[in-house]
Amino acid sequence: ARAMASWGVFTALAGFEYDGPKHHMGFTPRVTPDDFRAAFTASEGWGSFAQTRTPDVQREQIEVRWGQVKLDSLAFSLPVQWGSVDVLVKADGQDVKTKTEHSQTTGRIVTRLDSTVTLSPGQKLEVEYRRH
Repeated sequence: ARAMASWGVFTALAGFEYDGPKHHMGFTPRVTPDDFRAAFTASEGWGSFAQTRTPDVQREQIEVRWGQVKLDSLAFSLPVQWGSVDVLVKADGQDVKTKTEHSQTTGRIVTRLDSTVTLSPGQKLEVEYRRH
């Protein structure tokens, strides 16, 4: 029980959200959001997540280390003071078409991929949000 209790704290600090059937993953780091790294587990695989932030750019990276991870949507938090943003998504180096919903009130941004992306070991999904 203690091990599971500490895992709950870990996922809460990462702001990790995951819904396997909907192929949805999100992170809202509660500590050091300008330079954050954490492991994650999904229904069919696991890997690492990294977020870096400068005054005008936020980058997210999801890398699968084992198994596979299917993604249709992603959710992150941007600084509330950021207005509109440009979004660039790449899966294993290839551009991915997206639709994005950004709430300037809460800073939450949800990016929906036009088609399901399946990441295998060693593959990365990279997202860049660039402030206007």
